[in-house]
Amino acid sequence: MSQGTVFVTDAQMRSSLAVIRSLGKQGLDVTAGEETWCATGAFSRYCSHRLVYPSPVRAEEKFVRDLIAHLRTNEYDAIFPVADACLKPIIDHEEEISRYTRIALPPRDVFMKGYDKGATLRIALENAIPCPETFFPESAEEMEEIVGKVGYPAIIKPRVSSGRRGVRICNSPEELLRSYDTLVPEFGRVVVQEFIPFGGELGVYTLLNERSEPRAVTVQKRLRSYPVSGGASTLRETVK
Repeated sequence: MSQGTVFVTDAQMRSSLAVIRSLGKQGLDVTAGEETWCATGAFSRYCSHRLVYPSPVRAEEKFVRDLIAHLRTNEYDAIFPVADACLKPIIDHEEEISRYTRIALPPRDVFMKGYDKGATLRIALENAIPCPETFFPESAEEMEEIVGKVGYPAIIKPRVSSGRRGVRICNSPEELLRSYDTLVPEFGRVVVQEFIPFGGELGVYTLLNERSEPRAVTVQKRLRSYPVSGGASTLRETVK
């Protein structure tokens, strides 16, 4: 007997597969959504149904419109957006989507503090949490000043992106300025940071409830990244 019904997006992602398995093991009826029918999570034994939706990247408006139409005619206790591609459109339309189901995300203002790397870093710095030296250019004029202050190599990256999209390692002021001119039109605002050479990295991953109480915590050591100069991890070891 089903303990409830949930909709999980981005079913091709390994993280989505983990969500589908976890919820399915709890006895929930899981629908997996993706922009292609051939999605890893959709083939899980814990997936009861699948939905193919328009690309949230290439056709965001149609994705939102079709998703709302689906939620209006199918009852779900919650929707679990997993990857950035679906997270942003769903949180931007949280008021309308919340009429039909609960969204497994914090309110938009809280969400953006973690989604926007610049906002996250400012909070860390304001609370004396150690961070690489970081600059927040708001204009080309400010960027001209920053290139003379930061050490090299330096990293420039979009405030909003996933994986290694838009991340550049620059070895000179000229290279940093060229990267700024390339990234801003495509991604919007950026942050510039000192480069921390790879020497081992631990990641802490938590799941909190609405009262910010930990429901699950894991610590993982990064063993391998792609590319090796710094990017998404391809192999980790659970420490705790």
